[in-house]
Amino acid sequence: GYIIVGTGNFAGAGGDIFLLKTDANGDTLWTRFIGGSSVDHGNSVAPTSDGGYIIAGSTVSFGAGASDAYLVKTDAEGNVSWSKTYGTISNDEAYGVVQTADGGYVFSGVEKQSGLNGYTHLVKVDATGNVLWSKTFGNSTRKNFAYTLLQTPDHGFVIGGWENLNTGINDDMCLIKT
Repeated sequence: GYIIVGTGNFAGAGGDIFLLKTDANGDTLWTRFIGGSSVDHGNSVAPTSDGGYIIAGSTVSFGAGASDAYLVKTDAEGNVSWSKTYGTISNDEAYGVVQTADGGYVFSGVEKQSGLNGYTHLVKVDATGNVLWSKTFGNSTRKNFAYTLLQTPDHGFVIGGWENLNTGINDDMCLIKT
């Protein structure tokens, strides 16, 4: 089957994470809505070794600021096992997520420390979402965003995204290998 994540806006609630599980033919097996009273986004989902799922996204419902990076761990039926927020008082978001060999997770995204500019963000958490390390890439004169994350055979990571010099034109693709 397939697992799909996104954002559902129902009854003007602003939006919740929408998780959908289908069978091999694309027929719906179950759906889940995850979030609080404000806007919550699901940007990516990955299967976990215990048969559940890990979701990367953002939340305005919970956390420290305007929006925070948001990880949600579910069981095989999409029921929330735990959720954690990560971020500053500005807008932060998680886009890519992978499970690591030690049972933890790494997510990529953007950490906005001021204004429109943001840093590419890579964060390693343990199996219950506690931060083990956090790295930023980029500089304050650019907009830097990380959308895709893959783990490499040497246990590093490849981050795909874009950056812009704030000229208003020509975003550049960005590839970072750690």
